[in-house]
Amino acid sequence: MNIRWYTLLKSWAVNENEIENTYREIVKAYSENHRHYHTLPHITHVLEILETLRPQAQDWIALQCAAWFHDIVYDPTQHNNEAQSATVAQRYLEAWHVDRDRIHPIQRLILATQDHRIPDDLPDAALLLDADLAILGSAPQDYDRYAAAIRQEYHWVPLAEYQQGRIAVLQSFLQRDRIYHTDRLFAQLEQPARRNLQTEIQHHQRATQ
Repeated sequence: MNIRWYTLLKSWAVNENEIENTYREIVKAYSENHRHYHTLPHITHVLEILETLRPQAQDWIALQCAAWFHDIVYDPTQHNNEAQSATVAQRYLEAWHVDRDRIHPIQRLILATQDHRIPDDLPDAALLLDADLAILGSAPQDYDRYAAAIRQEYHWVPLAEYQQGRIAVLQSFLQRDRIYHTDRLFAQLEQPARRNLQTEIQHHQRATQ
């Protein structure tokens, strides 16, 4: 049993059996065969990064819950994973008798991970989005493993097409004024992330020449 999951659900007075059963369901979802990066270790990493940002959180419980559920549905052939994940989160939260006014912000946090835009009235989204993208600023060997795992998730896409699409995604991050919204992660990860992104772009560009 994951202590973070246990503590989160205890805050909503969920009984012990339900906590254990739902955790098994969470593990099963994040262990699907087609997942190589969007797995439980990714969620653990997001939660660990969020711990470092916790003093800035306005709704720590909602933020944790959104982190757990933001990739609960992941099908790389589809474009509505975040919406589907928000729906799954709603289903669980309603089963736990969480008030609707508590559920809606969690769903909005999950939906914010789709286009990585921060609603003006949802500042906690900055924390979740930064934690979700923390991998971009990791050590080069960790970044390489991440990039390889993403390619595995899109193994069905022809290589040349994948490289073209991947370059576009990476360049979209580089074109931002800031990749990271929080000052803490901006200071720690902004420059390493930009180096990693540029290195991967150059790798794909050389491969397509």
